[in-house]
Amino acid sequence: MIIEKRWTVKFKDVNHGKVFEYNGIIYIRIFAIITLDTDGKPETLCNAIDLRNGEINVFDDDEEVTVYENAKVVLI
Repeated sequence: MIIEKRWTVKFKDVNHGKVFEYNGIIYIRIFAIITLDTDGKPETLCNAIDLRNGEINVFDDDEEVTVYENAKVVLI
């Protein structure tokens, strides 16, 4: 049996501020924070935040993620 998630998209197609899931963890996409490495080449420090604990993460553009179009934050 093959199970496909038809709502998966490439990370590069996720808009900034959108909530998505990757490997069972919920993230929000942010504008990439970029610095220069020791050779003077651009290096991405983070482009998503784990909503469980606030850790920063870097996703490759071709990574497949599940987007939640109508996600909302509920503060309790």
